[in-house]
Amino acid sequence: MSLDSIPKKLDECAAYLEGLGGGTVVEGLLKKSLLIEMCSEYEKEIQKIIVMRAKKSDDREIEAFVETTVRMQRHLQLNDISNILAKFNVHRKTYFCTKISGMRIGYDTMVNNRNSGAHGGPINITLNQLRSYHENACGVMAAFSDALFR
Repeated sequence: MSLDSIPKKLDECAAYLEGLGGGTVVEGLLKKSLLIEMCSEYEKEIQKIIVMRAKKSDDREIEAFVETTVRMQRHLQLNDISNILAKFNVHRKTYFCTKISGMRIGYDTMVNNRNSGAHGGPINITLNQLRSYHENACGVMAAFSDALFR
């Protein structure tokens, strides 16, 4: 899955579930699978953005260090993401937090449901909400990139 393919995957799952009549065990499994894959793509996107920023240094050793280090970064909570920015400069964190204010609830709800589902708990969102939360996540990724490159 890639960031660009997520809307299509959501549409395919919705069409499949509509054919089943909804409300099945399959729906929960599909949502759990989608959430885990989607959040994996967001992690990769954050890592990619950080590595792209490191490449601006024109120092191959720094690039290699950053690339290795960010692979260990597995936290998607907004506080974790904003704290990465603060390590560059506190103004980047402030800028990011301002840009994402309207996306915060949807994004946090998605990540919290992913964490719940990945650890055997319930997932309390619909596919339509998931689609909306994906849009929030894309906005968060764009704001992260903007903050890091401004």
